[in-house]
Amino acid sequence: MKSYLNELPSYDTVDLELSVEDVQGVSFLLETPRYIHEAGKYHGANKRVYAYGNLDNLRVRITSDYISIQGSISKWYLGNNIQPLSLNGTKQAFERLSSILHLPMEKAHVKRLDLAGCLIMQYLPSIYYNHMGRAGNTFPQYMDNGIYYNLPNEEQLLFYDKTIESKGHVPDEYKGQHLLRYERRFFKPNILVGQLLDEDYYTLLIREWIKGYDLITKIKEITLNLDAIKGTKDFARVGILTLASLFGGILKLEQEIENGRIMGKLTSKQKSDLFKFIAQANDVEYGLTKVSPLIAELNETMESIKELLC
Repeated sequence: MKSYLNELPSYDTVDLELSVEDVQGVSFLLETPRYIHEAGKYHGANKRVYAYGNLDNLRVRITSDYISIQGSISKWYLGNNIQPLSLNGTKQAFERLSSILHLPMEKAHVKRLDLAGCLIMQYLPSIYYNHMGRAGNTFPQYMDNGIYYNLPNEEQLLFYDKTIESKGHVPDEYKGQHLLRYERRFFKPNILVGQLLDEDYYTLLIREWIKGYDLITKIKEITLNLDAIKGTKDFARVGILTLASLFGGILKLEQEIENGRIMGKLTSKQKSDLFKFIAQANDVEYGLTKVSPLIAELNETMESIKELLC
C-alpha cells in the first residue's frame, strides 16, 4: 500500500479581501448581500453599517469599502477538504465564486493562505509526532490533535489527524485510512487571487511546503551501538545520547538546554554548540542512531510529491 496520495497539496483556508477601489460602479452594501445566505446587518461602534452572511462554509463580511471572505475554498467547492483540489479545480472554484457574487474575485487580496495535503499513512498519525524535532530554532507545540510550529516569518507548520479533526466525516474512499494532515499556513502572503492561480506561483508554494517539512529535524532511534565507538569523541556522543534517553528523548533534552539559556545559565553560543553536538550524535553516520521506519515512511511520502513536480 502506498503511504501517500498521488496528488499535489491543495489550497485550503483563504482569507480574501476585495476593495471597492478594485471594483468600479459596485455598491457592496446594496448589491452583494442578496447573493449570500443568512444575510444580516449591524451597526459598529463607529456607526458604520456592516453586512454579514455565508456561502455554505465561507464566511462573508461586507462594508461600504470592502468585502471579506474566509474559509476553505476546497471544502466549499468539493464539499470536503480531504480530497485534493487541483490548480485547474481551484480556478473553477474562483470562477464560480465570482459568478455567484457578481464580483471579479481574481482582483481580491489574499490575506491568509493555507496549503495542505492529507497523507495516507500505515499507522495512526499520533505516533509520528514524537519523531519530529525542531524546525530551525522553533520547537514543536502540542495541541489536542497534533503538533504545530510557529515560524518566525508569520507562518505555521501543522501536522494532525484529519479523521479526528473532521469528526469521522470523510469521503468513502478514505474511510478506514490513517490520514495525516500537513499544512503550511501563510499569514501574510501579500498576493492577489489572480497570482494564486498562476502555475509557477503554485509550484513555488508547493516547494515551500516541502521545504517546511525538510526544515524539521527528524529524531532518530538511539541504538548506542558500542561497536561504533572508535575514540573519545564517540564516547562523548554516546554520553549525550544516553543523557537524552534519561530526559525522555533528544527533543526534551534540547528544550532543557533552551530553558537554561532563557534562565541565563547558558549563553546563546553555548546553546548553539550543544545543539550542534546533539545533531552530530543524532546523525546515523556515526552508527549510534538509526532512521525510524516512521520517518522513512514520511520521507518517502514527501519524495513522491517532489517527483510529481518534475
